[in-house]
Amino acid sequence: MNYHINRIQLGSNLLHARSGALANTLSTGIHILDPEEWVRRNYEVWCHYWHMSQVVKYDPTHGWIIDEATGEGSRQIPLSEVKGRIYLANWIPRPLTEEECERFVTFYKNCRYDYAAYIWTTANRLSRGFIPRIMDNRQMCWERNADFNGFFGYPWCQPNEMPYMPLFVLRYIQQYNTLPLEINTKDVNFLGGRP
Repeated sequence: MNYHINRIQLGSNLLHARSGALANTLSTGIHILDPEEWVRRNYEVWCHYWHMSQVVKYDPTHGWIIDEATGEGSRQIPLSEVKGRIYLANWIPRPLTEEECERFVTFYKNCRYDYAAYIWTTANRLSRGFIPRIMDNRQMCWERNADFNGFFGYPWCQPNEMPYMPLFVLRYIQQYNTLPLEINTKDVNFLGGRP
């Protein structure tokens, strides 16, 4: 399969629409307090996104399978089961294989959800990286996505930075000069067949 920035493929990053009181409150706080001027000024650019996941498999019965960190821990589910708006952002500039993706899933299999990550992310951002990222066996979705891209040699944040969705959006725009593309999970033509 050839790489294409506007087509879902193994290794694609997905940004899911923001929903819920916690996400709304945190995104408003980010908009007001973040030390990065771009994040504060461009709230309307990134405020639609919140949760992040990655495409790791294609199943003939269920279609594309995503890997994500949730409150229950890491899991893999069919993309077709995801509700709400989803945006495609192909950060890794090459298609991955299922074997590569499986290595990542296996390596990070026992990671639990990092409930304290929001506190550490806030401290890291407000201190401009002085308070570093804590590397442990817990991940929230932004951390899992950053670890996924870094696992394949294409990190979108520095080792001392907490993975942070607005930062991903900024760097994606800087790298590819475009916003993540909204996709329709019911559009068979867009999603294509087996990679």
